[in-house]
Amino acid sequence: MTQTDSKFADSDQSSCNQPSASGVLQDVHISPLLMEDFLELARENTEKDLETCGVLGAFLEHGTYYVTTLIIPKQESTSSSCEALKEEEFFAIQNERSLFPVGWIHTHPSQSCFMSSIDLHTHFSYQAMVPEAFAIVMAPTDQSRCVIHSLHYMISLCHYSGPFLLSYSF
Repeated sequence: MTQTDSKFADSDQSSCNQPSASGVLQDVHISPLLMEDFLELARENTEKDLETCGVLGAFLEHGTYYVTTLIIPKQESTSSSCEALKEEEFFAIQNERSLFPVGWIHTHPSQSCFMSSIDLHTHFSYQAMVPEAFAIVMAPTDQSRCVIHSLHYMISLCHYSGPFLLSYSF
């Protein structure tokens, strides 16, 4: 196992609104560049066959969540697991910036893109806080490379370009 220090990347946010209590899911915008930046931050662990995890923070404006912040918490990792440590630290970052915890991202350095049963349980915690929450699995050795998962539905991306819009409409 290895332990890494907390890091985070941030974009500007112009305003913050409150989530809808209507039960209607909000749109979520996330840039594919964030996913590529995450892979770059995870490269050292990936080369050692260790998972890396991160938390996605977003602000809500006019009914849309905009993912602006990637937090890489202190963590312990193996080739098939990653556990965030000192969760109060990344919650403090989210609170200071008025961000919603809309999801998480992690690598499968030597496996395919899928959500394990542990991943699904972890994700349930996020979706209990924010119904629009999603999980991203990045698997550099898998041709599909990326799976974006929500308990509402799953999207698989093989090749993507431009900003990625995760839009919920039922």
